Amino acid sequence: MHRPSYFRIAALFIFFVGFLTRFIDLDGVSLWYDEAVTRAIVRQDSLGNVYDLLLNDPTHLPLYFSMLQPLHPESDFVLRLPNVLIGLLSIALLMRVAISLYHDYKLALLAGGLLAVNPYSIWLARTARPNALLLLVVLMASYSFFQILRGKRTWLHWVSFILSSMAAYTTHYYAAALPLAQYILFALTLRGNRRFFWQWIGAQLIAVSPLFLWWYGLTTQDAVALGIGWIPEPAVKDLGLTFWNMTVGYEGDVAWYEWLGVLAAALGVGVGLYHALRSWRDNLVDFYWFCMMIPPLLLIFAVSYVRPLYVDRYFMFALPGLLFLMLRGWQVSGTAGRFAPALFSLVCAASFLVSFANKDHLHQDWRGVVEYIQQHRQPDDALMVGDDLMLIPFYTYFEGEIPVVLFDDGPEESMEHLWLVYQDGYSDIHRQGTFPGFDYTKLPPEMRAWVESQEITLQKQFTGVMLIGVKLNDKP
Repeated sequence: MHRPSYFRIAALFIFFVGFLTRFIDLDGVSLWYDEAVTRAIVRQDSLGNVYDLLLNDPTHLPLYFSMLQPLHPESDFVLRLPNVLIGLLSIALLMRVAISLYHDYKLALLAGGLLAVNPYSIWLARTARPNALLLLVVLMASYSFFQILRGKRTWLHWVSFILSSMAAYTTHYYAAALPLAQYILFALTLRGNRRFFWQWIGAQLIAVSPLFLWWYGLTTQDAVALGIGWIPEPAVKDLGLTFWNMTVGYEGDVAWYEWLGVLAAALGVGVGLYHALRSWRDNLVDFYWFCMMIPPLLLIFAVSYVRPLYVDRYFMFALPGLLFLMLRGWQVSGTAGRFAPALFSLVCAASFLVSFANKDHLHQDWRGVVEYIQQHRQPDDALMVGDDLMLIPFYTYFEGEIPVVLFDDGPEESMEHLWLVYQDGYSDIHRQGTFPGFDYTKLPPEMRAWVESQEITLQKQFTGVMLIGVKLNDKP
């Protein structure tokens, strides 16, 4: 397999584009609640303290936070930077996987280019959460699996497979897509190779052992609570919106040109899925990407009718399969397939640039809320919140001291003016960015009634957060 002379230059250009889309203005928008939680966790003095916090919240697995804790990040930039670097490594590894599995340098460049401008991947690589890491470790585990599958069963490849799988299982629960896809391959195509199957079982048991130890630690806690009660039950249309989001990005408002990109993506993925299923016995690579994408997503969707778990940002494990099947579909689609990559890339780039210019990736403007309070507060002012968890993002930016009142407790008699801060309860399982605006009429009924019984000195909307100035009076 001869490497084209232009490959290195083209790969460097793709890497540069990926760097720009993920790095520029990295601290330009405020942390949102989940990122503030990440910061609060990783700024603990020791890994032991980090684990103590995580064991009280089973929605988080430890690897990502263990990697960030030594940085003890002070700024938004430093907190988000590791994900940017992880995103760049994912671009490089995706190209390496394409060369290894398909022996096609052109396909590798196209795959890397699509990932570099993919809005879904970009936003998650700019967010201090474990999702970007999930993409990297899934790629590493898949690459190692195929090296072993193709007969390279050396200790080096087995160790690489075990460690990368272990990293995936301690990053995100949805890394379970890996053993599911691999087991389907065994069940349908590799049933005659029992020795390899039991070797794989042994490797998986070793890889999953840290997760079992973590689960044991959870059982020793007095009480744990899953922080996923906000997730709504999905509808069939959500499958389409997920496809839209993972291809050209979704921020609520759909531009006309995005339809062109989605149609190009649908052509590639549709044809790619058809060929992956039609030739599954002879083409294990494409069939593996099918198994990494379709069965896990449909399983999560079905389970979500009992316990809602369907959220787009958790689906990074499926992105490599989507990109590879889309490219493979374009390869056999004739004239339309030759023009589709360029059209799709332009749509993705335009979608990202427009969203970036509009700061659509700003979830919640806690930085703006705190700056406003610090500029306008009086010495005796107090802060009121409905939930003490809201103090996590607030104190990410607040400097100094301010009396804090929980709404359920009510203000002290000596207090005259409060700043009521309320996080928008709106949730969207697709959008990566800005929440729609809201006002005090959307507050919980009891809180709204109390606010209306006082003198409102200020009502100011920030992205995802409402700030209300309240002058207390004698009304009940």
